[in-house]
Amino acid sequence: MTDIMGKVTRAISAGLLFALVVWPSTGSTTPSVSPAPSGCGPAPTVLENPPEMARVDGRIQSIELEIRQDGDRLCFVDRNNSDRPRIAPTIRIRPGEILRVRLFNGINDASVLRKTTPPGHVTNFPGVSGMPGYLEVVPGAYHEPTGNTNLHFHGLEVKPAPCGPGIAPGDDVVTTYFVPESEPSPGGACLSAYEIAVPDDQPAGLYWYHTHFHGESEAQTLLGLSGAIVVENDDDDARRQHGIAERILIVRDHLVPKPEHAAAPKPSTVDPAGKVHHSQAAGAPRAAGMAAFSGAAQLPQCAFDKCINTAAEIQCSAPAEREQETYLSVNGISIRDAGNPAGRLPKISLAAHREELWRLVNAAADTYIRLQLADIDGSGVVRNVPIEVVGLDGAPFADKTGRPNAQMSTGPIMVSPGGRIEFKVKLDAPAAQHVIVLRTEAVETGCAGDLMPGRDLVAVSINTNSSGAPVARGSVPPRNTLQGVDDTPSADIPVRRRILAFTEYQRAKNSKTDFYITEISRPDAVIEPYPMHGAPASVVEVEPNSVEEWTILNFTHELHDFHIHQLHFRVLESDDKFIEGRMMDTINVPVALPDANWSLDDPVTPGKVRLLMRFHQNISGEFVFHCHILSHEDKGMMGLIRVIDPGGQRSPSSERRPEHHH
Repeated sequence: MTDIMGKVTRAISAGLLFALVVWPSTGSTTPSVSPAPSGCGPAPTVLENPPEMARVDGRIQSIELEIRQDGDRLCFVDRNNSDRPRIAPTIRIRPGEILRVRLFNGINDASVLRKTTPPGHVTNFPGVSGMPGYLEVVPGAYHEPTGNTNLHFHGLEVKPAPCGPGIAPGDDVVTTYFVPESEPSPGGACLSAYEIAVPDDQPAGLYWYHTHFHGESEAQTLLGLSGAIVVENDDDDARRQHGIAERILIVRDHLVPKPEHAAAPKPSTVDPAGKVHHSQAAGAPRAAGMAAFSGAAQLPQCAFDKCINTAAEIQCSAPAEREQETYLSVNGISIRDAGNPAGRLPKISLAAHREELWRLVNAAADTYIRLQLADIDGSGVVRNVPIEVVGLDGAPFADKTGRPNAQMSTGPIMVSPGGRIEFKVKLDAPAAQHVIVLRTEAVETGCAGDLMPGRDLVAVSINTNSSGAPVARGSVPPRNTLQGVDDTPSADIPVRRRILAFTEYQRAKNSKTDFYITEISRPDAVIEPYPMHGAPASVVEVEPNSVEEWTILNFTHELHDFHIHQLHFRVLESDDKFIEGRMMDTINVPVALPDANWSLDDPVTPGKVRLLMRFHQNISGEFVFHCHILSHEDKGMMGLIRVIDPGGQRSPSSERRPEHHH
């Protein structure tokens, strides 16, 4: 089986990874060019590719990236680029290069973050009661926003080196953080530039960067802090030489503004017949005394050392209460829909019969995309337009020999939050009265999840010359770069198997929900959220260069979106057959069934994916896995993994963590 995790030795110099960046500390340096005017500026009105980081000859590429706040907006600014400097730049990098990113934190009013993700209101719900034979559920707590921040280089298979004396940070979100420049820097805050050593065998494709400070990830992402990364190789050089256009599309979500004093909705549930009723405790078990019934051992939720209390999970809600309260933007242009009537439908113009490469990143904090290119005739009949998918999550599609192998698709393709898709588009001139749009179909995320409406993202116009004949034809040259091949481990290679479960319960004494991901295959499992300060009680420890198979189960009424830092996994099993066998770093996990409220003795069949992972030595250290619906991650649905350092020393990050305040 193809495996771009690769047998290729990752030739990364430890000296380069841990060398101090020559830039001074973030609070004391004058940028090399005059910065753009303060603020984030007006939103763009024309759909075009984002500006790009300037590249130089040589192995080391550098950027000075500033976070600016403009009222209730946040933006990334490339301090050394005068081309639309207040739009997050695309970073282009090649395998084997070093990316140095000097981050300036200009957040000056953390109350905007609190307004974006408020703490909820007080309730009389006592919490999930403990019962014999059931896993303990530990409640979470609210994180008061601080304005602290950091960066995650999503999808890059690089070392998670923590910032420290004499150490430039790598892709570390566990302990590395930058305080706002207007505040004094505490001892644990980072003052060095990121140093990201891209491995020689990093797959060429689309990645992205965004902030990832636990408890504030959702708010900072909703307010705009994300940008694209493109890892390039010789195939990209060939594409440019052929004059083939590339489109980079960044889809973000944003909260629909609410009245200042809107009343908090009373929690309600809906029974299987659809009858809505209000509940005094939306996550309470229906019957607290049913734990010991004779058939418990045969229930799917009891297939472990202890049972999962599925009856106490967040229950179904009425459809009217599940309407998503966000709107989308594409490259900064807000998209028109029912909740955002002032939005627009941006346009792309391309030549008939001329192929283009489109790269789309779902940089939304909480929103799924079911991507489809549609041809709509004058009567409203929709025909799916085929697209040729060349990669997902930065990983090119390849056959068993590692040779690139694109796949045609005519149906909608799910791109979960954090996911990416790259595809080729070639269109004929449409018939009269036909309209072509790139759209997301509606997504039903489960009876306790959001109803995400269908939206048109981009209108596509097709140009011919004045005589009506097609313009010059052209196609993207085939990719020729072989991908690393790593066959499925043979029977004599040990593969450790783990089972992890998504669960969610109402927070004790509060209207908010706590979200959890728990390794339930371990005998001492406890359902507890990732803490807002300190280390989690349980850590997944793996050996370097080991192979593991993870089964991810979803015991909830809504979709979850599994992501692990530092690596790609092979999809062994999924309900989405389009992605089975693919390499990805972010994957949707379907809802549990039946998709209706459960009593304690109801069998609950979890949604399921199975993933194969190889933990290369070059990613030794501590990093995280979590649901990439960032509202879930911020409220606890995250775990810590430690790839043991081959030198036998524990990562220093396990002793030094930023203090988060409840």
